[in-house]
Amino acid sequence: MNVLLTGATGFIGNSIFNYIKKYNFNIIAIGTKNELTVDNCKFIDYKNFDIKSISEKIDIVFHQAANNDTQLNDKNKMLNDNYYGPCRLFDHLYNLGCRKFIYASSCAVYGNAEVPYLEENKKIKPLTYYGLSKKMFDDFAMNFKDDASVIGLRYSNVYGHNEFHKNKRASMIFQIINKIKNNLNIELFKDGNQKRDWIHIDDIVKINIECASLHCKEIINCGSGEAVSFNEIIKIVNNYFDWNGYVNFIDNNISDTYQNLTCCNIEKLKNLLNIIPKNVEIGIDQTIKAMLL
Repeated sequence: MNVLLTGATGFIGNSIFNYIKKYNFNIIAIGTKNELTVDNCKFIDYKNFDIKSISEKIDIVFHQAANNDTQLNDKNKMLNDNYYGPCRLFDHLYNLGCRKFIYASSCAVYGNAEVPYLEENKKIKPLTYYGLSKKMFDDFAMNFKDDASVIGLRYSNVYGHNEFHKNKRASMIFQIINKIKNNLNIELFKDGNQKRDWIHIDDIVKINIECASLHCKEIINCGSGEAVSFNEIIKIVNNYFDWNGYVNFIDNNISDTYQNLTCCNIEKLKNLLNIIPKNVEIGIDQTIKAMLL
Protein backbone atom coordinates (compact mmCIF):
# COMPACT_ATOMS: atom_id res chain seq x y z
CA MET A 1 0.00 0.00 0.00
CA ASN A 2 1.30 3.46 -0.94
CA VAL A 3 0.62 6.07 1.74
CA LEU A 4 1.30 9.78 1.28
CA LEU A 5 1.75 11.78 4.48
CA THR A 6 2.18 15.52 4.21
CA GLY A 7 3.43 17.50 7.20
CA ALA A 8 5.30 14.36 8.26
CA THR A 9 7.87 16.29 10.28
CA GLY A 10 5.29 18.34 12.17
CA PHE A 11 3.77 17.51 15.54
CA ILE A 12 0.63 15.74 14.31
CA GLY A 13 2.04 14.36 11.07
CA ASN A 14 5.06 12.90 12.82
CA SER A 15 2.85 11.18 15.38
CA ILE A 16 0.85 9.60 12.56
CA PHE A 17 4.09 8.60 10.84
CA ASN A 18 5.42 6.87 13.95
CA TYR A 19 2.19 4.86 14.14
CA ILE A 20 1.91 3.75 10.52
CA LYS A 21 5.61 2.98 10.03
CA LYS A 22 5.09 -0.18 12.09
CA TYR A 23 3.21 -1.64 9.13
CA ASN A 24 4.43 -2.81 5.76
CA PHE A 25 3.43 0.36 3.93
CA ASN A 26 5.36 2.23 1.30
CA ILE A 27 5.33 5.69 2.91
CA ILE A 28 6.03 8.88 1.01
CA ALA A 29 6.63 11.60 3.59
CA ILE A 30 6.66 15.31 2.80
CA GLY A 31 8.15 17.58 5.46
CA THR A 32 10.93 20.00 6.34
CA LYS A 33 14.40 19.16 7.58
CA ASN A 34 14.43 21.50 10.59
CA GLU A 35 11.53 19.78 12.39
CA LEU A 36 10.99 16.22 13.63
CA THR A 37 12.60 13.27 11.85
CA VAL A 38 11.28 10.44 9.69
CA ASP A 39 13.09 7.28 8.62
CA ASN A 40 12.73 4.23 6.37
CA CYS A 41 10.54 6.06 3.86
CA LYS A 42 10.73 8.14 0.72
CA PHE A 43 11.26 11.66 2.05
CA ILE A 44 10.47 14.79 0.04
CA ASP A 45 11.68 18.15 1.36
CA TYR A 46 8.77 20.58 1.14
CA LYS A 47 11.11 23.43 0.23
CA ASN A 48 11.95 21.63 -3.00
CA PHE A 49 8.55 20.02 -3.50
CA ASP A 50 7.24 19.69 -7.02
CA ILE A 51 3.84 18.07 -7.32
CA LYS A 52 5.10 16.14 -10.35
CA SER A 53 7.61 14.33 -8.13
CA ILE A 54 4.72 12.13 -7.05
CA SER A 55 4.09 9.82 -9.99
CA GLU A 56 2.90 6.59 -8.35
CA LYS A 57 -0.68 5.76 -7.44
CA ILE A 58 -1.36 6.68 -3.81
CA ASP A 59 -3.82 4.44 -1.97
CA ILE A 60 -4.44 6.84 0.90
CA VAL A 61 -3.28 10.34 1.74
CA PHE A 62 -3.07 11.85 5.21
CA HIS A 63 -2.77 15.56 4.45
CA GLN A 64 -1.50 17.25 7.62
CA ALA A 65 0.68 20.02 6.19
CA ALA A 66 -0.46 23.61 6.65
CA ASN A 67 0.64 27.12 7.31
CA ASN A 68 -0.43 27.22 10.97
CA ASP A 69 0.52 30.83 11.69
CA THR A 70 -3.02 31.59 12.80
CA GLN A 71 -2.42 35.36 13.02
CA LEU A 72 -0.70 35.74 9.65
CA ASN A 73 -2.10 38.82 7.91
CA ASP A 74 -0.96 37.87 4.39
CA LYS A 75 -4.14 36.55 2.79
CA ASN A 76 -2.50 35.52 -0.49
CA LYS A 77 0.21 33.47 1.20
CA MET A 78 -2.27 31.78 3.53
CA LEU A 79 -4.60 30.83 0.68
CA ASN A 80 -1.70 29.61 -1.47
CA ASP A 81 -0.43 27.40 1.36
CA ASN A 82 -3.72 26.10 2.73
CA TYR A 83 -6.13 26.24 -0.19
CA TYR A 84 -4.73 26.48 -3.72
CA GLY A 85 -1.77 24.17 -3.07
CA PRO A 86 -3.83 21.40 -1.42
CA CYS A 87 -6.49 21.68 -4.17
CA ARG A 88 -3.81 21.05 -6.80
CA LEU A 89 -2.40 18.17 -4.73
CA PHE A 90 -5.77 16.44 -4.39
CA ASP A 91 -6.50 16.82 -8.10
CA HIS A 92 -3.07 15.41 -8.97
CA LEU A 93 -3.42 12.43 -6.62
CA TYR A 94 -6.93 11.71 -7.90
CA ASN A 95 -5.63 11.66 -11.49
CA LEU A 96 -3.04 9.11 -10.39
CA GLY A 97 -5.79 6.88 -8.98
CA CYS A 98 -6.11 7.90 -5.31
CA ARG A 99 -9.64 7.62 -3.94
CA LYS A 100 -9.12 8.00 -0.18
CA PHE A 101 -8.26 11.39 1.31
CA ILE A 102 -8.01 12.34 5.00
CA TYR A 103 -6.99 15.88 5.84
CA ALA A 104 -6.53 18.28 8.72
CA SER A 105 -9.06 21.06 9.02
CA SER A 106 -9.45 23.29 12.08
CA CYS A 107 -12.03 24.59 14.52
CA ALA A 108 -10.70 28.03 13.57
CA VAL A 109 -13.32 27.89 10.81
CA TYR A 110 -16.05 28.46 13.42
CA GLY A 111 -14.86 31.89 14.54
CA ASN A 112 -17.22 33.08 17.26
CA ALA A 113 -20.03 30.69 16.33
CA GLU A 114 -22.33 29.42 19.05
CA VAL A 115 -20.94 26.46 21.01
CA PRO A 116 -20.92 23.55 20.95
CA TYR A 117 -19.80 23.73 17.32
CA LEU A 118 -21.85 21.71 14.86
CA GLU A 119 -20.28 20.49 11.62
CA GLU A 120 -23.52 21.23 9.74
CA ASN A 121 -23.50 24.93 10.70
CA LYS A 122 -23.43 26.80 7.36
CA LYS A 123 -23.38 30.30 8.86
CA ILE A 124 -19.88 30.19 10.31
CA LYS A 125 -17.56 33.13 9.73
CA PRO A 126 -13.83 32.64 10.41
CA LEU A 127 -12.02 35.45 12.21
CA THR A 128 -8.62 34.97 10.54
CA TYR A 129 -7.19 34.24 7.11
CA TYR A 130 -6.04 30.92 8.56
CA GLY A 131 -9.62 30.01 9.46
CA LEU A 132 -10.83 31.25 6.08
CA SER A 133 -8.29 29.09 4.23
CA LYS A 134 -9.44 26.01 6.15
CA LYS A 135 -13.11 26.78 5.51
CA MET A 136 -12.47 27.25 1.79
CA PHE A 137 -10.68 23.93 1.58
CA ASP A 138 -13.47 22.20 3.51
CA ASP A 139 -15.89 23.47 0.85
CA PHE A 140 -13.62 22.22 -1.94
CA ALA A 141 -13.14 18.83 -0.27
CA MET A 142 -16.82 18.18 0.36
CA ASN A 143 -17.50 18.85 -3.33
CA PHE A 144 -14.55 16.80 -4.58
CA LYS A 145 -14.92 13.87 -7.01
CA ASP A 146 -18.03 11.77 -6.49
CA ASP A 147 -16.18 8.45 -6.21
CA ALA A 148 -13.60 9.68 -3.69
CA SER A 149 -13.75 9.28 0.08
CA VAL A 150 -12.80 12.62 1.64
CA ILE A 151 -12.80 13.22 5.40
CA GLY A 152 -11.93 16.57 6.96
CA LEU A 153 -10.96 16.57 10.62
CA ARG A 154 -11.60 19.84 12.42
CA TYR A 155 -8.89 19.74 15.08
CA SER A 156 -9.47 21.64 18.30
CA ASN A 157 -6.34 22.57 20.29
CA VAL A 158 -4.23 19.44 19.93
CA TYR A 159 -1.59 18.92 22.62
CA GLY A 160 1.04 16.40 23.66
CA HIS A 161 4.65 16.01 24.70
CA ASN A 162 6.49 16.18 21.36
CA GLU A 163 6.02 19.88 20.62
CA PHE A 164 9.47 21.24 21.45
CA HIS A 165 10.19 22.30 17.86
CA LYS A 166 7.04 24.46 17.64
CA ASN A 167 8.22 27.17 20.04
CA LYS A 168 5.48 29.84 20.35
CA ARG A 169 3.14 27.81 18.15
CA ALA A 170 3.12 24.92 20.61
CA SER A 171 -0.17 24.28 22.38
CA MET A 172 -0.85 26.35 25.48
CA ILE A 173 -0.97 23.14 27.52
CA PHE A 174 2.56 22.28 26.41
CA GLN A 175 3.76 25.84 27.04
CA ILE A 176 2.19 25.93 30.51
CA ILE A 177 3.70 22.56 31.46
CA ASN A 178 7.11 23.67 30.20
CA LYS A 179 6.97 26.98 32.11
CA ILE A 180 5.83 25.40 35.38
CA LYS A 181 8.30 22.52 35.05
CA ASN A 182 11.14 25.04 34.68
CA ASN A 183 9.78 27.31 37.42
CA LEU A 184 9.12 30.20 35.03
CA ASN A 185 6.39 32.82 35.01
CA ILE A 186 3.40 32.49 32.67
CA GLU A 187 1.78 35.17 30.52
CA LEU A 188 -1.94 34.97 29.78
CA PHE A 189 -4.43 37.35 28.26
CA LYS A 190 -6.63 38.92 30.93
CA ASP A 191 -8.11 37.22 32.88
CA GLY A 192 -7.17 33.65 31.97
CA ASN A 193 -10.78 32.47 31.88
CA GLN A 194 -10.79 31.95 28.12
CA LYS A 195 -11.77 28.35 27.47
CA ARG A 196 -10.58 25.79 24.96
CA ASP A 197 -11.70 22.34 23.89
CA TRP A 198 -8.46 20.32 24.17
CA ILE A 199 -7.66 16.99 22.51
CA HIS A 200 -4.62 14.79 23.13
CA ILE A 201 -2.36 13.79 20.23
CA ASP A 202 -2.97 10.06 20.82
CA ASP A 203 -6.67 10.58 20.12
CA ILE A 204 -5.89 12.53 16.95
CA VAL A 205 -3.72 9.69 15.66
CA LYS A 206 -6.44 7.17 16.49
CA ILE A 207 -9.05 9.26 14.67
CA ASN A 208 -6.92 9.52 11.52
CA ILE A 209 -6.24 5.79 11.47
CA GLU A 210 -9.88 4.85 12.03
CA CYS A 211 -10.96 7.18 9.21
CA ALA A 212 -8.95 5.02 6.81
CA SER A 213 -11.65 2.35 7.10
CA LEU A 214 -14.48 4.71 6.12
CA HIS A 215 -15.69 5.56 2.64
CA CYS A 216 -17.66 8.80 2.78
CA LYS A 217 -17.52 12.56 2.57
CA GLU A 218 -17.63 13.99 6.07
CA ILE A 219 -16.42 16.85 8.22
CA ILE A 220 -15.76 15.63 11.77
CA ASN A 221 -15.11 17.74 14.86
CA CYS A 222 -12.09 16.49 16.80
CA GLY A 223 -12.25 17.71 20.38
CA SER A 224 -13.11 16.30 23.79
CA GLY A 225 -16.49 18.02 23.93
CA GLU A 226 -15.48 19.93 27.06
CA ALA A 227 -14.11 23.48 27.37
CA VAL A 228 -11.45 24.06 30.03
CA SER A 229 -9.93 27.47 30.87
CA PHE A 230 -6.25 28.38 30.92
CA ASN A 231 -6.54 29.06 34.65
CA GLU A 232 -7.86 25.54 35.19
CA ILE A 233 -5.01 24.09 33.12
CA ILE A 234 -2.49 25.86 35.35
CA LYS A 235 -4.15 24.39 38.45
CA ILE A 236 -4.05 20.87 37.00
CA VAL A 237 -0.41 21.14 35.94
CA ASN A 238 0.66 22.73 39.24
CA ASN A 239 -0.35 19.53 41.07
CA TYR A 240 2.72 17.86 39.55
CA PHE A 241 5.38 20.46 40.37
CA ASP A 242 6.62 22.77 43.12
CA TRP A 243 6.09 25.95 41.12
CA ASN A 244 7.14 29.30 42.57
CA GLY A 245 6.27 31.44 39.56
CA TYR A 246 3.25 33.63 38.93
CA VAL A 247 0.81 34.49 36.15
CA ASN A 248 1.24 37.84 34.44
CA PHE A 249 -2.08 38.90 32.91
CA ILE A 250 -1.64 41.09 29.84
CA ASP A 251 -3.96 42.93 27.45
CA ASN A 252 -5.22 40.99 24.46
CA ASN A 253 -3.85 42.81 21.42
CA ILE A 254 -5.53 40.42 18.97
CA SER A 255 -9.02 40.51 20.46
CA ASP A 256 -10.70 41.00 17.07
CA THR A 257 -9.41 37.65 15.80
CA TYR A 258 -9.29 35.72 19.07
CA GLN A 259 -11.65 32.89 19.98
CA ASN A 260 -12.50 33.27 23.66
CA LEU A 261 -14.41 29.99 23.80
CA THR A 262 -14.09 26.83 21.71
CA CYS A 263 -16.12 23.69 22.30
CA CYS A 264 -17.13 20.91 19.90
CA ASN A 265 -20.18 18.79 19.53
CA ILE A 266 -18.51 15.36 19.10
CA GLU A 267 -21.55 13.19 18.45
CA LYS A 268 -20.43 12.50 14.88
CA LEU A 269 -16.97 11.47 16.14
CA LYS A 270 -18.54 9.05 18.60
CA ASN A 271 -21.11 7.67 16.17
CA LEU A 272 -18.94 7.26 13.07
CA LEU A 273 -15.70 6.16 14.73
CA ASN A 274 -16.79 5.00 18.18
CA ILE A 275 -14.09 7.22 19.70
CA ILE A 276 -14.48 9.16 22.95
CA PRO A 277 -11.35 11.27 23.48
CA LYS A 278 -9.72 11.28 26.92
CA ASN A 279 -10.44 14.18 29.25
CA VAL A 280 -7.85 16.88 29.79
CA GLU A 281 -6.75 15.64 33.24
CA ILE A 282 -5.75 12.25 31.83
CA GLY A 283 -4.15 13.85 28.78
CA ILE A 284 -2.07 16.25 30.89
CA ASP A 285 -0.97 13.37 33.13
CA GLN A 286 0.24 11.42 30.08
CA THR A 287 1.90 14.50 28.57
CA ILE A 288 3.82 15.36 31.74
CA LYS A 289 4.99 11.79 32.25
CA ALA A 290 6.23 11.65 28.65
CA MET A 291 8.03 15.01 29.00
CA LEU A 292 9.80 13.82 32.14
CA LEU A 293 11.18 10.63 30.56
